[in-house]
Amino acid sequence: MLKRTFYISLILIAFSSVSSYGSFISRNQLKFLYQLFPETDINGDSIPDKNFYVSDRNGYITSIRLSGILRKSSLYFDLSPFPHLKELEISNNEIDSLTLVFKTGNQIEKLVLNGNKLKFLDFNAKALPHIKEFEVAGNSLVNIPFGFPDGNHLERLNLMKNCIEDVSFLKEGFNGLKVLLLGYNNIKDFDIDGTAFPMLHTLFLDHNNIDTIDVDFSGLTELVEINLSFNNLKVFSPDISNSRKLERIALMHNELDKFDLKLDGFKYLTGLYLSSNRLKHFDVDLTGCTYLRTLDLAFNRLEKFNIDLSGNIYLWELLLNSNMI
Repeated sequence: MLKRTFYISLILIAFSSVSSYGSFISRNQLKFLYQLFPETDINGDSIPDKNFYVSDRNGYITSIRLSGILRKSSLYFDLSPFPHLKELEISNNEIDSLTLVFKTGNQIEKLVLNGNKLKFLDFNAKALPHIKEFEVAGNSLVNIPFGFPDGNHLERLNLMKNCIEDVSFLKEGFNGLKVLLLGYNNIKDFDIDGTAFPMLHTLFLDHNNIDTIDVDFSGLTELVEINLSFNNLKVFSPDISNSRKLERIALMHNELDKFDLKLDGFKYLTGLYLSSNRLKHFDVDLTGCTYLRTLDLAFNRLEKFNIDLSGNIYLWELLLNSNMI
């Protein structure tokens, strides 16, 4: 009995030591976070409120969320004191200049910088070997001066609603990228090597100024959705024969006077959106598009429509209004 009591006492001492050490870590990191961002203390106890951070069982801060509380126009944030940080969100603030410093060996997987007023953003992307999600939508960035290293683990890249013109930063390898969102920018030419994006399934380029698109689709075998609506495209006729998983193709509000993609056999295609173009003819074979549900050809210049849709048994929306039929 005495021996058992002794072992239990040792365990309790060890647990107490670990807990104390965890509390020490937590106090130090929270103190540092408060010193950097006193705005995180809303209740006035000189400690960041819990909705601004998450810590693990050892007391290490793993997530910091600074949303809608920062009024400073410029921010320099050295994240070295937070080596276990996995998620950082700095969103919906008044910041127009942001510099982030990441320590070698950091654990960052998700970086969210949406809805600020960023015109300048600086950080060493090559110091983020574990990053999977990068969001910087709703800012005023013109250029993306940083490049992620070859072999990166990035899966989602959201740069929507900025002022981006140049996409040369996409020349580097993104073998694991699944979602690329570039809508609502000022892109005019979009030229990428599709073979560098073998896992890409969602590509949004809507609301730009694109009049030329030069993409090798042969490597985009996982592509599910492509959105090029609200651009200046006069021609769109790539070879998409390898993109057999496509479900949605959106080309609304362009300047297309013809559409001749070969879609026979694209059985997963559910939506084809071509409204508000300049199409006079539409002679695409859709017999193999087994699951097609929406065919939108409204607001074009079609003079006739003689497509056999008898095999498209799931079609429930056919839009032909405002044509010349």
